[in-house]
This record gives sequence, structure tokens and C-alpha cells, in this order.
Amino acid sequence: MDKLTEDVQYRHMTTERRYLTITQFCAYYPWPTYAGMRFRFRERQTNGYESAFLRDGKRIIIDVDRFWEILREKQNKEKIASCNKENVYVD
Repeated sequence: MDKLTEDVQYRHMTTERRYLTITQFCAYYPWPTYAGMRFRFRERQTNGYESAFLRDGKRIIIDVDRFWEILREKQNKEKIASCNKENVYVD
């Protein structure tokens, strides 16, 4: 078994969540930008990302797995909404 397969299997077996600061998150992922993450944090109560962000004093910490879960949920809702709009017939 190669290293990549072992790593993938190990990640599925663990239940630990990954936490990063905004700076660490932006260094690891190319999107969203630092400014984009700050905006999501500032508007977290209205844009649905509230459960993805934590505070430790002044430090902002991101629950990485939860952030991507929320993004996927939002995309699925948008797909469903756009399908519903396309299927509406007006006489």
C-alpha cells in the first residue's frame, strides 16, 4: 500500500477536527483570500459560517472541516433553488 492510500485511510479513521488561524488557513488553501476569510468572519452570523469560527481571545480560529461542510451545504441549496426556478411554469 502506498503512502497516499495509507494517509487517506488514516484520515477516514480519525474523528479529530482540524483548527487553523486565518493566516494558516490562507497559507494552506489558495481560496478564499485573507480578506475574504476576514469578511466571512465579520459577517458570520448573516452568511451562515457562524459554526465554523471560534475565538480564543483576539485570535480567530477556523474549524476547517466545518468551513468546507458549510460551503458544500450552501452550494447544494443554491443548486436546488436554481432547479426550482427553472421548473416553474407560468400560464
